[in-house]
Formats: sequence, C-alpha cells, structure tokens
Amino acid sequence: MRALPEKIKRKVGRLFGRKSDGAEGDSHASVPQAAPDVSPELRERAAKDIREYAEDNETLFNRASRFEEKAERLQTSDGTTSESAKRRAERARSEIKSGLSELRASFSEAHGEEEGGLAFDAALGASCPQFAAPEE
Repeated sequence: MRALPEKIKRKVGRLFGRKSDGAEGDSHASVPQAAPDVSPELRERAAKDIREYAEDNETLFNRASRFEEKAERLQTSDGTTSESAKRRAERARSEIKSGLSELRASFSEAHGEEEGGLAFDAALGASCPQFAAPEE
C-alpha cells in the first residue's frame, strides 16, 4: 500500500514530534497491522482517498507545521511559550482531524459501514498514525 507523499509525511511527522533524519526505513516501524477481514483493494481505495485529502489540504498541513515549528523555536531560543502559535497549530490539527472524520464517514457509507470503516482506519493508521483513532 502506498503511503502519503514524502513531503507531506515529513510535515505531518514534524507536526507531531517525529524527527525526520532523512531515513525512510524507520518511518513505518510502528505501523499497525490491518484487520485480516478487510480486503486489500478496499484499504487501497481508502489510502487513495486519504492521499487525495492530504494533497488537497496541503496548505492546512503546512500551516499546522509552520505554527508548531514557530512555537518550538520560541520555546528553545529564549524559553518563551507562544500560546498564540500553539493555539493556531492546534486549530489546524483540529481542522485536519475534522476533515478526516468526514472523509471516513463518507467512505464508510459508500463501502459498507463496518468494512469501510475498518479499511479507512487501517489505511489512516498506516499512512498517518498520529491521526488514527485510538484503540478502545
């Protein structure tokens, strides 16, 4: 299964604390295994939809990353916490999560509530684990 484009993966990784050292092999170390009863074709369709969402909303990912970096930069340079930058980064992350939630609902409705949801969750966990729904 193809993951998000490398440029977006780096931005999302930076946004959520994964440091990118340029090595590609370690980025999939904690990828959750997909449920065995979900077809690979359906997971691939979900992955395609997620990639398209990420590409269409690249500015949102960039904005979140930019504000997170700004807050981090201010914190490390002089110890000043930038609440404004943190709030803006959190708002962008919330918009991303909201969009992914809507995409999941739409995908699940189109491909069967249970199987579609499982396929979407597996694809999201593989390409963007920081946005995947926590296991309950």
